[in-house]
Amino acid sequence: MGFGEVQRFLVFTLVIAAITLPFQAKGQDTIRSGIPKPEGTSTSTPEIPWQPPGPDKLSEIYDYSIRSNSAIGTGNSVPNSSLGRTVNSTTQSHLLGLRVGLTEKWALRFVTAAQDNQYQMKKGNLQRTIYVQGLGDCKVQGIYSIYKDVFHRFEAYAGTTIPTGATDLTGPDGLPLNPRNQLGSGTFDFVPGISYTFTSNHWTLGNKLEATIHNGKNSSGYKLGDDFGDTTTASYEFIKIFSPEINVNIKNKQKTMNDRPLLVVKESKFQQTDPSTGQPGPSGTQPDLNRAGTSMDGTVALVSHLPFSAQSGIKASLIFGVPLFHAGSKPDTGLQTDWFAGSSVSATF
Repeated sequence: MGFGEVQRFLVFTLVIAAITLPFQAKGQDTIRSGIPKPEGTSTSTPEIPWQPPGPDKLSEIYDYSIRSNSAIGTGNSVPNSSLGRTVNSTTQSHLLGLRVGLTEKWALRFVTAAQDNQYQMKKGNLQRTIYVQGLGDCKVQGIYSIYKDVFHRFEAYAGTTIPTGATDLTGPDGLPLNPRNQLGSGTFDFVPGISYTFTSNHWTLGNKLEATIHNGKNSSGYKLGDDFGDTTTASYEFIKIFSPEINVNIKNKQKTMNDRPLLVVKESKFQQTDPSTGQPGPSGTQPDLNRAGTSMDGTVALVSHLPFSAQSGIKASLIFGVPLFHAGSKPDTGLQTDWFAGSSVSATF
């Protein structure tokens, strides 16, 4: 992360603190969401479990995250048309979520995210920086509360993505970027999931199973491989506003189908030939993107909670974490996380 990015993150943190500190109440309890989140993000840890909004309530959240990644091993990252391979990247996400309680059992959730990503590409002695910025795909899901009490929260949800993210971004050479570097999938995708959280004596244990089932090929001529993920989170509130957190994330990525001639990289060292036709393959990314892979990643993080009262309905936290271990293959990116950080603010009305 460059000096400018460090400045932006520190300024953002100070602004959040300045806005939220006047609302603090001495000696009152903090609260947590009890929702296990994806790898590299925080699961708040409550003394008082947060109850999801009722039929007359509304909850919204803003979440910022930044992640630094590097190639696994030597020459193992995904080639990107004629630009070469990604050797490292810095990815930033600004997420805005809205949850509307419909009944005691049902709720509706809408999520949108803007991305600001930077990729370092290397081919031979030539190295270039690629910037990918813009709105990603939106998501709409219905949520059903299976079971809920002061210790347990068990939910199932399903919905669809809305293809608001671009799929036709090009690099400085004018050729299409790798599908995994695009901002969206270009299709309406099925996104089911199920989550369970247990809270007791300052401990929070959670597990979340999620999938993204892609619905056919997009207008750019490819279909991203389906994703299946399982995230397990354990955290303990050892003092009032600090909680260590461990996450283990298992992810399976299926094959990406890519057959549009415009994605063929002519005279590229990465271009492949389809043995069944003798014609050039769909793109220079075929060797990596057309195979499936499963990976397991563990991270450890420290989460700091700003001490709002439970009655305020406001929660805010900061997080910083590093990897514990990595196993398996990542054919979609060939990258592993070096460190991650973020902040989150939510309010329930």
